[in-house]
Amino acid sequence: MELRKILEIILRRKWIAIQAFLVVFLTVLIGSYFITPVYETSSKLLLQAPTITASVLSDLGMKEIAGFLPSRPAELYIGTKVTLAKVNPLLEKVIYRLQIRDDKGELFIPEKLLNISLLSRLFPAPFVSVEQDPDSNTIAITARSSDPNEAMFIANTLSEMYIEDNENDRKKETQSARSFIEIQMVKAKDDYSSSLRDIIAFQQRNNTVNLEIETRIAIEKMAELMKQKEDNVINISETQTKIETLKNQMKQTSPSVPTLIMKDNPQIQRIMQDLSQTRTKLAGELTDKTENHPDVFSLRQQIKELEKDLEKEVQVHQTTSPELNEFERQLAALNVHLEGINKDINKYVSLIKTIPAKNSEEAKLKLSLTASQEIYSSLLDYGNRIGVAEAMVFPDATLVQPAMKPYEPESPKMILNGILGAFLGLFFALGLAFFAEYVDDTLKTPEELEQYKEFTFLGSIPRIRKIKLIDGLDVNDPISEAYRTIRYSIKYASLDKPVKSFLVTSSGPGEGKTLTAANLGISFSQAGARVLLVDTDLRRPGLHELFKKSNQIGLTNVVAIEREVEEAITDTGIKGLSLLPSGPVPIDPGRMFESERLKELIGTVTNSYDVVILDSAPLLIKSDATVLGRRVDGVIFVLEAGETNRKAIAKMIEILKKTSVRLLGVVLNKYEKGKPSYHSPKMRLLKKIGLRKSKVT
Repeated sequence: MELRKILEIILRRKWIAIQAFLVVFLTVLIGSYFITPVYETSSKLLLQAPTITASVLSDLGMKEIAGFLPSRPAELYIGTKVTLAKVNPLLEKVIYRLQIRDDKGELFIPEKLLNISLLSRLFPAPFVSVEQDPDSNTIAITARSSDPNEAMFIANTLSEMYIEDNENDRKKETQSARSFIEIQMVKAKDDYSSSLRDIIAFQQRNNTVNLEIETRIAIEKMAELMKQKEDNVINISETQTKIETLKNQMKQTSPSVPTLIMKDNPQIQRIMQDLSQTRTKLAGELTDKTENHPDVFSLRQQIKELEKDLEKEVQVHQTTSPELNEFERQLAALNVHLEGINKDINKYVSLIKTIPAKNSEEAKLKLSLTASQEIYSSLLDYGNRIGVAEAMVFPDATLVQPAMKPYEPESPKMILNGILGAFLGLFFALGLAFFAEYVDDTLKTPEELEQYKEFTFLGSIPRIRKIKLIDGLDVNDPISEAYRTIRYSIKYASLDKPVKSFLVTSSGPGEGKTLTAANLGISFSQAGARVLLVDTDLRRPGLHELFKKSNQIGLTNVVAIEREVEEAITDTGIKGLSLLPSGPVPIDPGRMFESERLKELIGTVTNSYDVVILDSAPLLIKSDATVLGRRVDGVIFVLEAGETNRKAIAKMIEILKKTSVRLLGVVLNKYEKGKPSYHSPKMRLLKKIGLRKSKVT
């Protein structure tokens, strides 16, 4: 039974539940879609015990350096290490190195980098956390950011700088010794540089690089120059002999041209060739011509001219002989070369004379340079030894897992958020449905009326989507059946005295009392009774509109003795059913209801008709129903399902008890099984918190 009630509640409140579910579910999905994704990545540091001790340095031959090796604690305090990884100076270095800035362009403060709040989840900002891994000597540095690269850089940079600071802290003792040695090395280096500059100045001043090598080279060069001088003298003597021989040869006179001259002078060769050809031609002419022949005479003249040219060319050649000129040029060159050799010999002789003094000065400078170099080398070696000791001072932390660039955001996760949104929406929907049921005190089902013992439940009328009279409906129609059931209930409401007149009212307007009164009248008329409908709702009359009749003459005219009751009553067009409209609205309807004339009128029509039905104003708005209720056999109270609340019913019962009005029963109007209404005051309260009104007609 309890499960059935729960299902009924869910079914009645299904639109609230569906809307609540969709609001929550879509809010989660849309929020997850539009929220800035946050990427997360972690690096891991291993905290390890010391592995290098002073004995290790002693075994390596650096016993004197062992004193600089810092001592290490036997235990690692993981909590302290985690705290040191989150100190402000270290975080400030990370922020400055990565230039982590806020929306205003200002550098982050360390506290903001460590703080995570609900606002930072909605508007993601860089965040870092340092935690110890359970049951291990490792700590995890986790960074979050809307930029995956920034998250990776934050985690790795913090890890690196933590290791660097840890290492620097452990190297303080060796660093002081190394600092002293570095200062001394600077001085020794300055002395070495000064000695080196003196040697360079000496070499520049004396134009030397390596005096020993230069001395050996000078001696070797002297020997080479002496040999060159000897060879040059021999060449000069030979060239002079050639010149003398050539000159003696040229002084010789001979009709024939020397072969050497013909060989060297192409012009003489040409003239000799022309002369030979002319002589050959002359010999040919003399074979058949005389000496006095013009051709012979001409050829002899040509021969004479060629001989003169030959003699002239030979003389010119003897004065300008290329061979003689060449020998003379060679002789001049040999003499110049000999002079240069003599100068070089003199230069090297002078150089060799200065070598002893230079050797002495250079030896002094080299001694100073060697001393400075040895001091510098010793300091450098000692510094290297301290460097070895410093290198053996390992940090307590080692990066065993660098942070990798995340490609999938840590949040939001659409699938997970969708599932959570669905569960949350379902929970919220059910909760809101039960909450709405709890705060909604309206009556919705006939079963809820069973708790009231003060009145009888006459029946329920289904919700009619369009206002209609039942005269045109089939007798088996559910609406006709509902009014027939109410008619039977009214008939048997009082077995002692039959009900001939009754008043129909409600707690407020719009609950369907007028239509209920009209259809009850039709139902009674269909059973063969003569029925009169009287519209006593003088403020908002409506019966004449249902039957499409005029309201110019009606109840108010009869009470005012302006018309007879028969004149005011009109036929509705339905067999057995008549209508007494309200008539013109009076100035003071309340006084009219208290008049004796109205009481007499009700008595008259009751005697004339089988059933008289009065449509009255709402009970909780005007007192008309309480006045008229005492003049009829009883009152029927119309409740609107999902609208009339328990407070209104309680007030109605209280009013009827005070006025001694007989309540025949209540009718539940606009009832639709399984479909609640959402027009109650309590539901209007729910609308204030954001729920939409369901469109239930």
